[in-house]
Amino acid sequence: MTANYFIKDGYQANPVISFDEDSPEANAYWEIADHLQGSASYQWPVYKELAKAAAARKAARVADVGCGSALKLMEGAKSLPATTVVGFDQASAIRFCKKRHAGREFHQVNLNEPVAWSGAKFDVVNCSDVIEHVEKPEILLASLRALVSDDGVIMISTPERDLTRGRSAQGCSNKYHVREWNQAEFEKFVTSQGFEIVSAKLLFPVKFGRPFRLLADPLWRLLTFRPQRYNLLLTLKPVK
Repeated sequence: MTANYFIKDGYQANPVISFDEDSPEANAYWEIADHLQGSASYQWPVYKELAKAAAARKAARVADVGCGSALKLMEGAKSLPATTVVGFDQASAIRFCKKRHAGREFHQVNLNEPVAWSGAKFDVVNCSDVIEHVEKPEILLASLRALVSDDGVIMISTPERDLTRGRSAQGCSNKYHVREWNQAEFEKFVTSQGFEIVSAKLLFPVKFGRPFRLLADPLWRLLTFRPQRYNLLLTLKPVK
């Protein structure tokens, strides 16, 4: 593995911004109306795939690592009444989730460190648009492996860099993303970490409909003849 996680030569990663802080500002962030509207829409297609996969596998237990506000997770859980759904994220997000989704199971973790888990494993483990935020993505992948059952699957998504930034991009304009991959690079990276790719899909990143402001970027890209942004969703199985 290269020092840059199979990303092309010359690519410059961003400094890490920690999300594991305990402050009034961090806690208040989850209550902002605009954030909640966006949170309910971004990566919605990934969560539709998660619900479909969990139903098809008759999953007894589903984990969402980096669940954020868990609005999409809880919406998808409505179609899985017999499934135990568990969210994992940093401190301020989990405080919000326990308040907003009382009675559901959430656990505080630092995603830049190995997740220690001694409970029952999960049939499906989801990790939606998290890996681009962390300093050491190999640690996150190891944590996902520790959570999934022997015959379970991991669903992991991330922005496809070439479609999002253009093929010539040598960095990321989103300061919260440490690094981004194109599909070929990301597939090389996850297989280097001992995973088999079961399937790969490109998904539109937002839910159509309200709030309409979220459609501004795709409309602008259409009018300026730029490619649309897509999330890359890989379904993985650990190689034994």
